[in-house]
Amino acid sequence: AANMEAADETTMGKTGRSAANWLAANMTAFDAHVPKVLDIVSGFHTLLGTSTQGTIATLLHKAAPKGTLPLWTPYLPQGQKALPEVEVLYTTAERNKYKDMCTFHEVKERSHSPAPVAAPTPVRDDVKERPKLYKQCREVVYLPSCVTRVMGPAKGDTEQGNVHEHLLSLLKKGGVQKVSYVSEVNSQCCGLMFASRGAGEAAKASIEALEPALLAASDNGRIPILCDTSPCLKHLKDNITDPRLKLSLFEPLDFVHTFLKDNLVFEKKKSSVAVHVPCSSKKMKLEPIFESLVGQCADEVHFSGIPCCGMAGDRGMRYPEISRDGSLQHLDLPDDVTDGYSSSRTCECALSTKADVHFRSVVYLLDECASPAKKDVITK
Repeated sequence: AANMEAADETTMGKTGRSAANWLAANMTAFDAHVPKVLDIVSGFHTLLGTSTQGTIATLLHKAAPKGTLPLWTPYLPQGQKALPEVEVLYTTAERNKYKDMCTFHEVKERSHSPAPVAAPTPVRDDVKERPKLYKQCREVVYLPSCVTRVMGPAKGDTEQGNVHEHLLSLLKKGGVQKVSYVSEVNSQCCGLMFASRGAGEAAKASIEALEPALLAASDNGRIPILCDTSPCLKHLKDNITDPRLKLSLFEPLDFVHTFLKDNLVFEKKKSSVAVHVPCSSKKMKLEPIFESLVGQCADEVHFSGIPCCGMAGDRGMRYPEISRDGSLQHLDLPDDVTDGYSSSRTCECALSTKADVHFRSVVYLLDECASPAKKDVITK
């Protein structure tokens, strides 16, 4: 992957860097047009069929300059739907019940490394015994990554829902009372898309535009910020400069573990599932959280067992040999696995193609299997 990144830097050239800089300043165009392109490709798939489209796509990929045209697979996503409207999840009167709250930073300091959970936490009937963790997260700033804003589910996936809608549903079940997007959300990007292509100037510009927007939306880091894609979250933590934001950023499983786990009861609704923990999540030491939460949703959980899927952003699409001939060649899942889950949309594409099983965001699984642990957590 490092060699490919160096190749990107070398081959991108002045024109490529100028294009990256323009795109970084015009991400709304990216959000508007990429879903349409993906839907057109999906439409041709329906018209031509998998075999014919695969043959044509392979010829085009080979004919295009190296590393410029992604290789199509049947698991390429469709275009994503527009972001749903966010709303106040509780009325003022309902919110008043939870106004004596300490800051979420105190919660984070009190959190302990999770251990695998064999069974759901018993539901407590006495509301007064609800732990303080329940009262922490009244409000969340949601930063949907540019990847999830444009990439929807694959054409053949039985789950055609919107990852954003599932995440909002999970937050509501967990007692979150208000969700807001960062300002000008459709123009925001963490810069990872550019950094992975060697466009450092565009990546830096993206971070510099996003950081003040995050500070403003989170009241200088007081309100936790939730990003739905683990690699983007890791890139943000590594590159933002304000320490208040570094403490305020969460990816989905870390957020659920820190704020919502005592407010939710999980039911094992899946028999056998696969899970891949992205490299970024491994670096953030989140593997025990994956094991703990997913273990409450399925009878059998099979981890991918590979250190990296080789996708490296979209590089695995442009250089398919990275995934095909890399660690994915060792992916061997049991035949009874029906669904796969991760927390990076592009990683999910590579895993789906190799395993011939639809991988999707783990948010889908958590939302499907979760219900409020308390009667006064409103879901209507």
